[in-house]
Amino acid sequence: MRWGFVGAGNMGEALIGGLVRSGTPATDVWAVDASDEKRAGVRERYGVQVLAPEDVNSENAGLWDGVVVAVKPHQIGAVLRELSPKLRGDAVVISVAAGVTLATLRGSCAEGQPVVRAMPNTPALVGAGMTALCGDVEETLKSTAEAPFAAVGDVLWVDESQMDAVTAVSGSGPAYVARFTEVLADAGVQEGLPREVALRLAKQTVMGMGKLMVTSDVEPDELRRRVTSPGGTTQAGLEALENADITKAVSAAVRAAATRSKELG
Repeated sequence: MRWGFVGAGNMGEALIGGLVRSGTPATDVWAVDASDEKRAGVRERYGVQVLAPEDVNSENAGLWDGVVVAVKPHQIGAVLRELSPKLRGDAVVISVAAGVTLATLRGSCAEGQPVVRAMPNTPALVGAGMTALCGDVEETLKSTAEAPFAAVGDVLWVDESQMDAVTAVSGSGPAYVARFTEVLADAGVQEGLPREVALRLAKQTVMGMGKLMVTSDVEPDELRRRVTSPGGTTQAGLEALENADITKAVSAAVRAAATRSKELG
């Protein structure tokens, strides 16, 4: 398959790198970006073909089996209206713009152009991403749409009605985890640890528990119970978290992010 990526920022580059590392020839990947620096960077790092937006035409874009549009939500309509007439009619258009609906994508593309909405997350940068996809497309095109995201992590399909919640949980979730890690390290410093020691402990603990949860068949609540001895230190810490209403805080964060995703749509 041949791929175009419109937008070579962090997410665009993560997907480009994943595809190339997974075996897609660099000559079958095009990166489109207005920034000379970004184009030069992805060409140097991955050997892919690069284009300025004004150089995209039917001759090059017409080769693409799929195109990932990784631009800001407010830019997506204009980008797709300019790009879609240059694509093959069966090329799948995938948007990673938060909140932008399938209806909006269809309205900005040529009639009948297959469109897919994707919500990846930043751990894709290290091959540990989680991407949710939605779109009413044929099974063969689903396989096409999955390819760049499967190269950088796990992939699942959901109904579009669930995408705002997906955005709030896994799209925004890495920021919550990073903030928790930061707070955990800060608390360690308050208890007398050197900053570098506290941060190393916090990072490795979060990474290790995440890996354990992903690789184990045991549910998170059971893993929590297994490390919590009655009357021990972990129980004391968990009780403090519950007294501070961690459930309410996390629920509020997810609700706020989901609401904002709806607004962006």
